[in-house]
Parts: sequence; structure tokens; C-alpha cells
Amino acid sequence: MNIQHLKISLIDYLESKNSMSKFQSYKYINDDYIYGMNTYKVFLGYTIALSNKEVKFDIRPFHILWEHKLCMKYRIEYLIKVKKLPNLTPSYKAYEEIERKAHVIRNLSLKYKVSDREEILERILEIIKWIEKKEQVVIEKLIELL
Repeated sequence: MNIQHLKISLIDYLESKNSMSKFQSYKYINDDYIYGMNTYKVFLGYTIALSNKEVKFDIRPFHILWEHKLCMKYRIEYLIKVKKLPNLTPSYKAYEEIERKAHVIRNLSLKYKVSDREEILERILEIIKWIEKKEQVVIEKLIELL
């Protein structure tokens, strides 16, 4: 894993830029896609649309959110263990918490699908906002430590 490339990718994530646009083989990627931190606006909008019965339930966005946080946690663990960067341990601990919350969102979304209870979506909205704020801080610190 190239640390400098990772830093650039993390900065792109914070700035909601398409990291792949830098590579010639990915030059045809659609510019209308949403990247990085801007995805939280989409998650919030989708959850509100669910609440207003404007869209049908789909587990995929919630599952992908959780899976992304899980991958990030594993990446940091790799950096600590393989690249010998123990100074990233606080970032790992923070991502453990972020990943747990994303997993809760995924599970709550399934609970909503079964129960159709509005308060579940309200809780999901709260957690999404919490993750967005926490991740911003953690990634900024991670970039600083790399």
C-alpha cells in the first residue's frame, strides 16, 4: 500500500472528489456521480424520501455504507500491523466505533423494512449525521498522522 497515494485518496474523499479520474483508464467515469463525504447528503435524502414514502426500501445503500466503514477499519488495521504505524491506533479505535454505528444503521434499516416504524428512520438519520461528523474528524487526523 502506497502511503502517499492513500493520503491523496483520503483528501479526495474529504473533498468529495473522484480519485479515479486521475488515471487514464478511468477517464470515462460519469461526472454526475457522488463521491466521498457528499454521499452522506444522498443517504440523508434517501432516508427522508423513505420516511415520506417517495421511494421503495432498498437495503443496498445501508449495506454499502457499513461495508465501506468495515473496509476502512481493516485498512487502518493493515497500516498498524503490516506497515508498522502504531500511531494510527486511535484512528483504528475511532473507526471501530464508526463501523459499529454503520452496522447498527444497516440492521435498523432491516427492522424498518419489517415494522414500517417511523421512529426507526429518525434514529437512522441521527446516526448518519453522527457518522458524517465523526468520520470527517477521524480522516483529517489520519491524513495528519500519515
